[in-house]
Amino acid sequence: MMPEDTLWDWYSGKQPAASPRPQRAWAAPPLPLISIVVAMLAQYLWQFGPRDQWPAGAALYLVAAALFGLHCWQLPVSNGVRNAGRQPLPSVRWQFVLAALCLAAAAYLLNGNLQFSLLGVLAWVAALAIFTAAFWSSPLPGLSTLPAVLRLLRTYFDNPRVPLIAAGVGAAMLLGAFFRLHNLDTVPGEMTSDHVEKLLDVARIAAGKSSPIFLPTNGGREAMFFYICAALVHWLGFGLTHYTLKLAAAVCGVLVIPFAYLLASELTQDKRLALLAAVLLAVGWWPVVIARNGLRFPLAPLFTALTLWLVVRGLRRSSANDLLLGALALGLGFYGYSAFRLVPLAVAAVCLLSWLHQRRVGSSISAALAVAMASVFLIALVPMVRYAIDDPAAFWHRIITRMGQAEVGYTDSAWIVFLRNAWNAARMFSWTADTAWLVSPVGQPVLDWVCGALFHLGIIGFAVRYVRTREWHYLAVLLCVPILLLPSVLALAFPIENPSLTRSSCALPLVFLLAAFPLRALWQPAGNIQTSLQAAFWRTAAVCSLVTVSALVNYRIIFTDYAALYKLSAQNTGEIGAVVRGYATSIGDWDTVWVRAYPYWVDTRAVGIAAGRFGWDNVILDQAQQHLEELANEPRAKLFIFNQVDADFQSQLQRIFPRGVERRHQSLVVADKDFMSYFVAAQGTP
Repeated sequence: MMPEDTLWDWYSGKQPAASPRPQRAWAAPPLPLISIVVAMLAQYLWQFGPRDQWPAGAALYLVAAALFGLHCWQLPVSNGVRNAGRQPLPSVRWQFVLAALCLAAAAYLLNGNLQFSLLGVLAWVAALAIFTAAFWSSPLPGLSTLPAVLRLLRTYFDNPRVPLIAAGVGAAMLLGAFFRLHNLDTVPGEMTSDHVEKLLDVARIAAGKSSPIFLPTNGGREAMFFYICAALVHWLGFGLTHYTLKLAAAVCGVLVIPFAYLLASELTQDKRLALLAAVLLAVGWWPVVIARNGLRFPLAPLFTALTLWLVVRGLRRSSANDLLLGALALGLGFYGYSAFRLVPLAVAAVCLLSWLHQRRVGSSISAALAVAMASVFLIALVPMVRYAIDDPAAFWHRIITRMGQAEVGYTDSAWIVFLRNAWNAARMFSWTADTAWLVSPVGQPVLDWVCGALFHLGIIGFAVRYVRTREWHYLAVLLCVPILLLPSVLALAFPIENPSLTRSSCALPLVFLLAAFPLRALWQPAGNIQTSLQAAFWRTAAVCSLVTVSALVNYRIIFTDYAALYKLSAQNTGEIGAVVRGYATSIGDWDTVWVRAYPYWVDTRAVGIAAGRFGWDNVILDQAQQHLEELANEPRAKLFIFNQVDADFQSQLQRIFPRGVERRHQSLVVADKDFMSYFVAAQGTP
């Protein structure tokens, strides 16, 4: 023991004895963080650097992949989550089966003339309910089971983790709701002809004039979204406006988030990973834009997440009930969006992989249960099958014209085009972009540069973990993503339409699950108990920082890049509608204002909707001079609106109405969108 310094030693200037100072150990940054940073640099170079310098980004990606793959290989191998056991077919209530089949036949017969009927829908719903009940593996629910259900829910919520999980998912939904509802009235702003067609169909459904199973217009459209919008109009009092369409789609987009969480949680049995996937999906510009667009696109990822969650849950837990509900969701998804039609391939792949990996331990679906699932799926399709038989040309039109050569021929052999499309679709997450301004900024990959880097590392991570653990869910995700991209890849006749954000939207839940995996690897708890709190803090801070950067980048893409391009590309029907409304509600009438049609200009029906007068469509088409001459005897004031470059119509107006007043309306968007009006005062006006 060293002697202590005395007071004299201090006064005499003697240096105190040097005491050993503990060396501070600086921990090296974790491999996930290093690999994420390197991958982000690579993706940034690819997205914002010169195109001809892509090898530099590729080299960085290889380094990041090697580092992250090494980390994933070093992760411990768990015992895996296996199925509870082989699920035999439960005792079948055969009287229910017979009744359900009779009702399904009645539904097929009653839902004719390409329309739903009340009796047909009742028979269809009853057939689905009774057939599912026939194979339900527990006593059918009744009033006596309500107290037991309440006790089960009380026990479930007594778990201290459940409120935290619910709060996390709720926060992700609130974040997603902000991104989907913020400035929804202006981003995107103007209507297109597709929106007009949808509002016309919604109006007919809301008025009870039509109950379509499938709509043949615009290349064929599934009807579920129209019924959702019609419910908003008829039951909640929303107007027949562009905003109603956007609100319905945005709400559907928000609902994707909890089902994506449930799917990720059931697949990986990791609630933190599932929560990260939900948050990334909530802020990603790809799911946000297709949800804000006012079209039926978000129904595809919604039903994909719901279907795969129920199927995976049934496989994990050997639950016949979940598998039957998954088959039901699979059938109902066909009424949402056409891209969903290839989801059965993904379901088949998941079931096959589960069987191949679990058959040795006796965990698989019995053949009888598979037949029951297929039967539920087919009963759910009964009205759609009836429509496809009655009007096959309309039902298959979009697929035939994209996959086949009904409209245009292939630019090369079918296999060459397919492989080229597959290559372009595979690069959509980091390099290629959708060319449709309706849903995408110019040159913007479907993922921002942060999520793009995470996604590619996620692919490496899932591949390494599958090789290391042989757990089937890793391979299932890696196989399902390309399957769910096929609706975009199979546009063989129109390769310019690939990659498509909308047709590939079924892959959304799995894409963001892959993107969340590197963040989850970074969020791993530290092994040293003494430093676990500090390490957990820094890891959590790093994860939150990356998510925040991604959210800010996506916000800019949505509300700056996409909003500006949409405004420049869409016709300014709102500005023209404001002029029409101002005239009709002041000195004129709705029937004395006309819009002269011009090629590739505004849809005059959209002008009426923008003016607040649904159904107004005073358009001058052919024989404009004859039409103007007939209006010369109209004593009331008149207003004509026409394209700024339509010199012929302008001269006709000046010749027939020489006392008219011409005005150029300057657009607030861009000068190319200026338009002209020609006002003719009422006869007898000085």
